[in-house]
Amino acid sequence: MAWVAPRTWVVGELVTAAMMNQDIRDNSTFLNSRWNWIAAPAAQMTDSSRDVTLDWTDLDLTSVTSATTVMVYLELYMRTGTIGAGDTAYLGVRKNGETPGGYPRLSVSDYAANNDLFYAHVLCGCDADEIVEYTINIVDSSGTISITTVIRTLAYMEAG
Repeated sequence: MAWVAPRTWVVGELVTAAMMNQDIRDNSTFLNSRWNWIAAPAAQMTDSSRDVTLDWTDLDLTSVTSATTVMVYLELYMRTGTIGAGDTAYLGVRKNGETPGGYPRLSVSDYAANNDLFYAHVLCGCDADEIVEYTINIVDSSGTISITTVIRTLAYMEAG
């Protein structure tokens, strides 16, 4: 089954089951067939006890994806070791080489307690070399912040 460009709907047009089946059911089935779920996801990145910012860093996913990967479904994990008043941290991801104004991220601030655990599941584009980039941004107002972060690949989507 191939992707079919959805129709442009016209005001007053009678919608039929065949139209909806093609545009919704068949295209959804096509997209779902492109995902490859990883049976036992393992961490591709672990950064322990960070207390300073880490600029954008390459994360090579070739060990868990294929050469035709165009998008990955990631789990972002953050645990606060210690966090004090005014402290914030976030773990962000983006397609390698991109500089978007916004990108998927997991944030934590001083509302969290020590040893709290946070998760986010995000989609991220992947370049032809199967690389994404990540950053860990730390604002340590209290002088005590310590954050552990992990990225796991749960699934990947192939082109075609």
